[in-house]
Amino acid sequence: VYRRASRITFKLVSQTGGEAIADTSWTVMTKDGKTVGETLGAFSVHVLQEGDYFVAARHQDRVYDSEFTVRADDDREIEVLVQP
Repeated sequence: VYRRASRITFKLVSQTGGEAIADTSWTVMTKDGKTVGETLGAFSVHVLQEGDYFVAARHQDRVYDSEFTVRADDDREIEVLVQP
């Protein structure tokens, strides 16, 4: 079985290119709201099939989110920026 997927690493940052913020709870969902992964930590790593997704990062009772698209064989890091 061959699947078109990529390894995606998420990190919550206070500025672009910044250090990952610890104690972050992550939820990755499809565009229609189906949860495909949950993790806890500064970095969240998932292997996801091609498609459109939504990620929510919870830290200190605040939620930060981002939409993104996964393309096959495009392993990458996605930064979710803390908005004041």
